[in-house]
Amino acid sequence: MSTSWFDRLIGRPKKSPEAKVPLPPHRPPSTNTVANILDVRLEQAASLKQLRMYDQALRVMNMARGITLESMQADPKDPMAWLNIGRVQLADEQFDEAKKVLKHAAGLAQESGNKQVAGFIDAALFQVLRHQPNASQRTFDLSKPLTEEAYQAYRSQSLGEMFYVCQSCGRLNLMVGEHCAHCRFAPQNLRDIQLSFALSANQFKTATLVQIAQKIQMGQKPHEFINSLDDIMARFDTDQGVLEKIRNNAEDDYLDFKALDRCPACKKTIWVSSADVCPHCQAKLNRTMLLKLAICVDRLLQQFIWNLKRRDTKEYAQLIILLVNLKYQLVRVQQAPTDAQRHSATELLLKTNAFFAGNGGGVVFVHSPTSVVSQVLDPTVHKDIGATMDFIRDEMQHFLRLISDSVSLF
Repeated sequence: MSTSWFDRLIGRPKKSPEAKVPLPPHRPPSTNTVANILDVRLEQAASLKQLRMYDQALRVMNMARGITLESMQADPKDPMAWLNIGRVQLADEQFDEAKKVLKHAAGLAQESGNKQVAGFIDAALFQVLRHQPNASQRTFDLSKPLTEEAYQAYRSQSLGEMFYVCQSCGRLNLMVGEHCAHCRFAPQNLRDIQLSFALSANQFKTATLVQIAQKIQMGQKPHEFINSLDDIMARFDTDQGVLEKIRNNAEDDYLDFKALDRCPACKKTIWVSSADVCPHCQAKLNRTMLLKLAICVDRLLQQFIWNLKRRDTKEYAQLIILLVNLKYQLVRVQQAPTDAQRHSATELLLKTNAFFAGNGGGVVFVHSPTSVVSQVLDPTVHKDIGATMDFIRDEMQHFLRLISDSVSLF
């Protein structure tokens, strides 16, 4: 505008307009390029969300949405394009939508015979299922061999329920093909794998599985208290691939949770997850918020196994499954809970509300995300019932604070 005004002022002749050079047609990037871009964008968005920087995360996610939609519209039959959209929806915690899109992508991959993309889609679907435990678990009569009908029911259940009891130490773990973070056990042969699958939430109700965990931690062997266990194990497919994975990842998979929840100075276990100073030697602990949450989740799981009453309810099953998933995510991946997991954990604790001691001696009430109260109902059942219920109260209160929106875990 300023140049045109100056030309008129000095009487400079008007230039004839130059012919516009047509721009080349815009070509969206390839789906593989989009996938590489997503690796960066989704990691950025996840980090920003963990820091509670939601406006910045939203801008990054909007860029991710735009590029994936453009890529899909350019080639609606490309399964990789739909997989990229599913990854964005998974990051947005829109799990129902992600599941539909990924299943559509799986169909396209099958039609085109693209086994590599089909493998990527299966991995993404597992992530969706892992965040959507339906807790619609069946229980089987262990006094009789597992029937074909019951076995098919097991096969039809979702991966979202696939957590299991370590056959060596009795801790609750998520993945069969990795060393236990507490005792370093991993299946060494096909029979070990069958037993690991048998001691899973796909086979037993959560309440029963928690009881199995307690018995193993007491030193009993699964064959000593589960009838027809060999018949149950025989129904499971043997998998050499799991053994190969364990062998290949033996070095990288090393993880010792005991070293994380003990004082680095005196090597004694510190049970209180919120502790900043060792109660034994007064050494400063320097625990990160993420590690405090991991220890807190572990402590709560142990309380459900040992001191809290088991329940055969959907909310109880979902809470245990969520805690096992959170523990894996925190310890193995060093990743903070998603917003959906934070909300779900708070909602499940509030719905359950009252957590009774297994011996009936006390109760912990979760009245609100900031109000957790313990109460002794019968002091005669155990001399430490009051201290036990107070410990559970403090751990639940600490858990609710760490998963709240007000706390950044980094």
